Amino acid sequence: LQVASNNSGSDSELTLTQSQIDDLLESNGYGEGETANLKWRVVALTDGISKNSLSDYKIDIERMSNLVPPVNLFLVGTAVEVGYDNSTYMSLFRDENNEFLFHYTGYFSAGEFKMLEVRGQWQPQWGIGSTANSLAVNDGSTSDPGAIQVSVAGYYTLTVDAENKSYTFASYNASTAATFGTMGIIGDALPVGFDGPDVDMTQYIDDPHKWYIEDVTLTQDVIKFRADDDWTDNWGGFAFPSAVGIKNTFDNIPAEAGVYDIYFNDLNMRYTFILQ
Repeated sequence: LQVASNNSGSDSELTLTQSQIDDLLESNGYGEGETANLKWRVVALTDGISKNSLSDYKIDIERMSNLVPPVNLFLVGTAVEVGYDNSTYMSLFRDENNEFLFHYTGYFSAGEFKMLEVRGQWQPQWGIGSTANSLAVNDGSTSDPGAIQVSVAGYYTLTVDAENKSYTFASYNASTAATFGTMGIIGDALPVGFDGPDVDMTQYIDDPHKWYIEDVTLTQDVIKFRADDDWTDNWGGFAFPSAVGIKNTFDNIPAEAGVYDIYFNDLNMRYTFILQ
């Protein structure tokens, strides 16, 4: 099996998305959940001359299974900016290493909140469970759970384990965090490329550290976040569609083609791209 490097083999780097790796494993007979014990080497070709790497390298890759985690989680309630509006644009950020784990760091007013899986729908609805730090879910067949209470307004980190239906909610010190005037996306996954103007995101009213933009069409290429239409503060990364961004790195986020709602948090540098 041979895979050309980027730019049809002209570059010295190879970028593969998770879906591309999964397709390669499937085309070579590996079933869902199976682990491929592979060896790989680099071959350089020029003018009919080839040069191999001195040794083979081992790598084990497990194919994705058909387990389907909750599609996404969105906040609603009196403690968050959108209130009880199920068209909410307040998305939690999925963990890049655990598809059932979600993160959210931001400002909460004194009040209450719940979580929804699908924008525009009240069920499935997540709320407080019967024991401490547990969650209950109404999938449409039972009663809606109670709301999680916030007694004191401020910045908090919410972590949700959707597999085990549990959560933590802890105060967060945002007093020294920098704030930016604008935040945008830029890169070759967009029509403007890296030369065009940034595509500006919308800043939350109650929380200046969170940003979103809806219905963005991306091609399979790379993208970055940057503040104030300048490279002084920019964030790339290795993973898609969700991960912790890396500030002022040469590495770009490898986007996959589709139409997305995009969320970015400059407090903890988390981003998520939600496919429409």
